[in-house]
Amino acid sequence: MADRSKAFCLITDSSRVLYLPLRDGSALVISPERPRALLEALQALAGPPGAH
Repeated sequence: MADRSKAFCLITDSSRVLYLPLRDGSALVISPERPRALLEALQALAGPPGAH
């Protein structure tokens, strides 16, 4: 990454990319078919901010 952090990238379509920061400072960068839907589903599973 530009800031020298680590990321695991699975990009198949650069028009739809989801960047997910991880707790260890690295990131997951993927291109799911519906990035917004995946993000919303992950947010629903995680619960309200600060819950963990």
